[in-house]
Amino acid sequence: SLTKELNQARELILEKDEEISELKAERNNTRLLLEHLECLVSRHERSLRMTVVKRQTASQSGVSSEVEVLKALKSLFEHHKALDEKVRERLRVALEKNASLEDECNKVRDELSKHKLGLIEEEEKRAKEESK
Repeated sequence: SLTKELNQARELILEKDEEISELKAERNNTRLLLEHLECLVSRHERSLRMTVVKRQTASQSGVSSEVEVLKALKSLFEHHKALDEKVRERLRVALEKNASLEDECNKVRDELSKHKLGLIEEEEKRAKEESK
C-alpha cells in the first residue's frame, strides 16, 4: 500500500512537472510574441514605444502577465483601428476630390472641343467667303 501511494505520488509529481514545463514554455512564447509585437509597433509609433517602456518598467521581472498582454494587444488594436479610420477618411476625401477634378477636367475638355469646333467653323466660313 505504501509502495502504491509512493508510485501515485511520483506520477502526480511527473504530471505537475510536465504541466509546469508547459506553462513556462507558454509564458515564454507569450512574452516573445509580445516583445516582437511591441518591437514592430514601436518602429512606427512613438506613443506605443512609450507604452512598451512603461510596461517593462512596471514589470521588473520582465515577465508579462496575461492581463498586460491583453491590454497591450487591445491598445494596439484600438490604435490601428483609429489609424484605419483616418486612412479611410483621407481616401474618401481624396476620391471625392478626384471625382470633382475629373468632372472639371471633362467640362474644360468639352469647352475646348466646342471652342475648337467654333474656330474650325469660322475658318470654313472665311474660306468659303474668300473663294467667292
